[in-house]
Amino acid sequence: MIQDPEKEQELTDYFLSQMGEPIKKYINEKKEKGYLDAKYLWDDLKKNRLVYIYRHHTRDKRGNTEEEIRFVGTIFLIVERGLIFVPNKGTNPETIKKYLEENPKGFEMIEVLKSRFPN
Repeated sequence: MIQDPEKEQELTDYFLSQMGEPIKKYINEKKEKGYLDAKYLWDDLKKNRLVYIYRHHTRDKRGNTEEEIRFVGTIFLIVERGLIFVPNKGTNPETIKKYLEENPKGFEMIEVLKSRFPN
């Protein structure tokens, strides 16, 4: 996770220039309010990895003052393709069965990351 606006912009720009068009992309930006909510997902077959970037920027007033606080947080997640989650041992088997009936690939990392995007 990077919270430095310049460094996170530099790294995001690097991925955008190197990775090509993402398989999933979502951007909600309100520049006048200093707000950004953006997500990118690449399935990098050449390097056998998934790359996920989640950027979130906000500005807010500090208490009853006019002083603004800027929040910047960006998560860069790079994982091996084919990674599969294992359900929590305490999860009801019927719940798991129903979930997999709805999405047979539901525990694959790429499906988990895709679920983070609005439809």
